[in-house]
Amino acid sequence: MITRVLSLFVILMVSASVSGQTCCTAGAPISSNLEISNGDINSLSLQFTYEYKSINLLIDNNRRLVNDPRSRFGQNAAVKLDYVISKKWAASVTLPLVHQSRTTVSSTQSSIGIGDLSILGQYLLIADQRNALNISGGIKLPIGKVNHRDPSSIFLSPDMQSGSGSFDYFAR
Repeated sequence: MITRVLSLFVILMVSASVSGQTCCTAGAPISSNLEISNGDINSLSLQFTYEYKSINLLIDNNRRLVNDPRSRFGQNAAVKLDYVISKKWAASVTLPLVHQSRTTVSSTQSSIGIGDLSILGQYLLIADQRNALNISGGIKLPIGKVNHRDPSSIFLSPDMQSGSGSFDYFAR
């Protein structure tokens, strides 16, 4: 069963056209924090993660944009707490610290702050000696700051905020 699902996933990924973007969104990415390891009942796990992303080369289709003065970087440090409730159930809470900076011809903008809180529940659907299939669902709560301003007191664009300002649901 698991082999068939993985084979289908690989076939779909290989046949799909994948293109990268230089778009950054508000807050910290949560996709790298969606796994809860299956462990002993009533066990706690504390994890610290760090992620750095940089955009300093822009390409339009197949052509590199020359003399482009824009650059951007983002850093996210997250604290994640996992709790294994039972043999089948586990939960996780993730809180990131977000730092972003953007430089253009006219200005340099920067913001730093606590990001949005993510809460995840996980259920162990199938397990044997070599494989495990978990299903998960969660919510991202908008506790991060959405009103960062530049030195002139003008609000920074939404992609420079440490929070998103929206409730988001996710499944895995």
